[in-house]
Amino acid sequence: MLIKGLIDVALYPHPSIQLQFMELIVRYVNVFEIHKELIPRALGGFVQSCHSSHVRVRTRAWYLFQRFVKTVRTHIGDIAETIVRAVGDLLEIRAELSESTDNDMSSDDGKKHDATFDSQLYLFEAIGSLSSSTSIAPERQVAFAREVMTPLFGDIEKHLALAQRGDTRAVLQIHHDILALGTLARGFSDWAPGTKSSAPPPSGLVSDEFEKVAEAVLVSLETLNKSVAIREAARFAFSRMVGVLGQRLLPTLPRWIHGLLSQSSSKDEIQMFLRLLEQVIHGFKVSLLFHIEEVELMALV
Repeated sequence: MLIKGLIDVALYPHPSIQLQFMELIVRYVNVFEIHKELIPRALGGFVQSCHSSHVRVRTRAWYLFQRFVKTVRTHIGDIAETIVRAVGDLLEIRAELSESTDNDMSSDDGKKHDATFDSQLYLFEAIGSLSSSTSIAPERQVAFAREVMTPLFGDIEKHLALAQRGDTRAVLQIHHDILALGTLARGFSDWAPGTKSSAPPPSGLVSDEFEKVAEAVLVSLETLNKSVAIREAARFAFSRMVGVLGQRLLPTLPRWIHGLLSQSSSKDEIQMFLRLLEQVIHGFKVSLLFHIEEVELMALV
């Protein structure tokens, strides 16, 4: 069988062969809907390429791995836990400043130039997709989420004071941490209000964990509100939090609005956030109106 032979070829340690293997596997991923027994071997090939010493193979593998996992995650089964563990060592974030970056917290903070991190984000989404597989019990899903979240929470806390003092790399590190948390959320659920492509996120143990993510992002945003990079990362995370938290995000909406519509926000920032906010209000208009009325009643009492 062609696919089976292709997987065997993937073990050949030449960068070109590994790249072609991954590209072909993703191109013909529908074959794995029929031959589900080959999924573990394909994933093994991806894990090997994700750890390649060749930077081009490694970073390309992170992207193609995410695409493959997203497509076949409902068929991965018990091996999901093994794969999550196998790529966990690749999730450490190290922000790299560009030479053109200055120390102004309102600058772009070098965020546009960290190509390795841009590729690394695909791993966080892949981990979210693997961890949210229906074959994994909710308790285990929570455990996987915590394994990824906890180091990121600690990293944010570690760099927050430095970032407040204007340390550009600390700001960039927190920016990356927030993007990683938002991307992990997207892996768990890509639902958006107003769409029917997938079901809204159910309340449960996983949602409880992502409420902690929302709080960590809000604290960072409120502390570093003058930083363009932090506002950008927080806006990104907000759009992903909606997908995994649904209506549970509504009580924190005033804090998001206050943080993302800063006096120093550019016209483009304001327009992007208002479009996002419009989508949220439209998708949750009944629940949002009820929440607003509840807040007004509490104020009267």
